[in-house]
Amino acid sequence: MATAMTTGMKKKILLRGLFTAVTVASLSLCFGRFSYSSVCSHCGAEQSTLEGHIPFTPVRLFQYSSLRESPLSRVLLSSGLVQSHRHDWLFNQGGGNGVFCALGPGAHIWPTASSPAVARFVESASRYADRRWMDTIVHAALSPESGQMIRSLAVTVPAGGFSQASDFRAWQEEQSVILEQTFARTEDSR
Repeated sequence: MATAMTTGMKKKILLRGLFTAVTVASLSLCFGRFSYSSVCSHCGAEQSTLEGHIPFTPVRLFQYSSLRESPLSRVLLSSGLVQSHRHDWLFNQGGGNGVFCALGPGAHIWPTASSPAVARFVESASRYADRRWMDTIVHAALSPESGQMIRSLAVTVPAGGFSQASDFRAWQEEQSVILEQTFARTEDSR
């Protein structure tokens, strides 16, 4: 024999359900947050993401992402060295929801993409270098295997950049050994 639910019983069920939903949402905000950043392997832009999970589970309740230019992505896009594209995100670093520190291949790219010295180097060199050379430099800068070498090269560029083609060529000659190693490492990673 089925008994009809009274209004009081319906209210109790509704209140329990509401209480459970609020509790899960509150716990996910306090303990189930996982935040991370990613780096685009084509331009060096950064995406920051915040996810809310049921604590200590992979069950995601919400996700919010924001995009930020890096000094390198700004130069690459404004100079035309990189065209408008669909981002290819590499995990950089993150933590939360039971994870203390997570690192990915983007952790090797972000220091290069966020470096003002690398951006100045690429901007200045692009005035005098041919497109193939610049494509190799861009690929090397955004490669986990050779990004550090590009950062090292960038600090050897004169503070004001290259004022004329002969300055650039002289710098290329001085850095020829490092450039050859960087290009070889870049070719190996393609």
